Amino acid sequence: MEMVDKNGNAYNLGGREIISVCRCGLSQNKPFCDGSHKGHFEHEAIAFDLPPKKVL
Repeated sequence: MEMVDKNGNAYNLGGREIISVCRCGLSQNKPFCDGSHKGHFEHEAIAFDLPPKKVL
């Protein structure tokens, strides 16, 4: 797995295959979750199908 920033630079995931991405905006380690949301923001994510891929 590879995760890249808006400039196409790859993050060094150190061989991890499972990561948590920050969705609340409180993490000090963005774009990765550091657990800062606990006690401040809770949301139960529900899986859904993505819309069709855009053709550029």
